[in-house]
Amino acid sequence: MRGFNLDHGTDIDITLEDMPVNMRTHGHGQGYADLNFIIPELISTLHYSKGPYFPDLRDFDTAGGYRSIMWTFFRTTWRWSPPARSAIIEESRGCRVRWAPAICWQRRNTTPGRPSQRKGIELTASYKPLPWLRLDGDFAATHARFANGDDGAAADTEPGHPGNYIPGAANMIASASATVEDLGPWFGALRFRYFGRRPLIEDNSVISKPTTLVDLRIGYRLSEQARLWLDILNLFNNTGAR
Repeated sequence: MRGFNLDHGTDIDITLEDMPVNMRTHGHGQGYADLNFIIPELISTLHYSKGPYFPDLRDFDTAGGYRSIMWTFFRTTWRWSPPARSAIIEESRGCRVRWAPAICWQRRNTTPGRPSQRKGIELTASYKPLPWLRLDGDFAATHARFANGDDGAAADTEPGHPGNYIPGAANMIASASATVEDLGPWFGALRFRYFGRRPLIEDNSVISKPTTLVDLRIGYRLSEQARLWLDILNLFNNTGAR
């Protein structure tokens, strides 16, 4: 939005399924918003608005607002848990999704989870070798563990298997993309994403396989006002992504 810096989400109100994403207080500034937890393929509708004119939006609607809605099948109930300051997803419509490992949850009941400690490194690079070609890459390696002891209580993912591993916390995530822009009327992108192995229970005895996804976009600009494009998700039909 022209004229606004929008640094880390400041001045733009962001919600997912009516759950506010902006943090009122953060080291990066008031209104910081981290969208890394959103899976793009699960989003069905995006709503944008410009300017502070809409009463249904919140305090950070200075430059505008961004609202995203998930596909009905994946739609879940989001709630805010002040003790852990994390978003959680509960079971809804027969689809179970786990997020925010610092939270343990049971059916229709949420409680603050165990404290966790995360250490890691992230590298990001962007390079434009040609006027119409942009290359982007991102790599992150993390060491995530619960910070307290575990007696194998019922709050664990699998009771009786005590440990300090955080279920669902990947040890490595990488992405790379090549974007073609303004190559005559043509445009497109090829995106690669890799999710490393993830412990599924606290003692790390059950581990998920790594996941690799490749998405492709090919588009054609019909005019200055109209564009047509085709998105192919999971180009190589990687069944590990399901």
